Amino acid sequence: MQMAHALGRWVIFSRALSPDAALPSLAEPGTSEVTIGPLERRDLDRLAASGRKGREDAAILESADVAVVGRDGHGEVVHFRCIALASFTHPGLPFPIRVDEGEAFSYHVETARSARGRGLARRGLAAILHELQHRGIRRIEAHTTERNGTVRRYYGEAGFDEVGWLFTTTYGSTVHWITAAQRPFFEGAPLHASDGLHVHAERDAEVARLARELDDQIVVLRQEGARVALLGSGAAADELLLLVPSLRPLVVGVADSDVRRQGATFGVTGDRIVAPEGWTATGATHLLYASKAYQDEMHDQHLAFGPPGSRGIRIHPRVEVVAV
Repeated sequence: MQMAHALGRWVIFSRALSPDAALPSLAEPGTSEVTIGPLERRDLDRLAASGRKGREDAAILESADVAVVGRDGHGEVVHFRCIALASFTHPGLPFPIRVDEGEAFSYHVETARSARGRGLARRGLAAILHELQHRGIRRIEAHTTERNGTVRRYYGEAGFDEVGWLFTTTYGSTVHWITAAQRPFFEGAPLHASDGLHVHAERDAEVARLARELDDQIVVLRQEGARVALLGSGAAADELLLLVPSLRPLVVGVADSDVRRQGATFGVTGDRIVAPEGWTATGATHLLYASKAYQDEMHDQHLAFGPPGSRGIRIHPRVEVVAV
């Protein structure tokens, strides 16, 4: 077997959430001016009004299945954590993540510089664990880089186990992501099938096929005089733009449930349209968007195209073109 070399390493964390499992305390330090609670519409509005970074954060939070935020004494969001309850993609993660029914995945944790060092990440994690236990979620997973000692410590303190490793390798000129259970790999170490590895290539043949089909569909629509825009939020929109680079304009910050919502005029920044209402202002006659109803299809494609037992392979979500 051809040898490969590890280029980067991530740690896989996992924690069971049985109904009677002991969880970290929700008690807040008496000196803290930051309150932790579930995401509310007012948080999204405040973030969206605070500038470009705030709009990006609002889009990330709005696309999360569950989210908690930390608010300072003025009601400003200074911390947040996102949770997925179904398979998803996110730019901050190495590849699309599979989340089975009854499980959760913690991702995208941010704390404002002014609020760091107050234990907000630990408090936010405790709040999430209690919320997921209340919802009947059986297990939660998370990833972090091997060198992030602080995050590894507080996950350990919260009852998480380090159950596996992720890393990238090259086979010739092709980049692969590898999932390995129970043991780390060191830079320069040879990798063998006997190690129980699960491998997938970036932009594999099935993803390339989907990209061709989308591009062909858009070409036909444009030949018929249609103007096609991409509607989506966060990573889903970014993934579709990567699949079909000719697609313009890109409409972001709109949840899947808002596909047919109309309202105020968009504000345009370059070719990105960032306001969450009024997408008809693009002049688009058809919208290409990622639907949250793709979970079953993703699972079927995983079984059809992925190595047995792999949790690393993910095919891109189903997309639909709808007439405005």
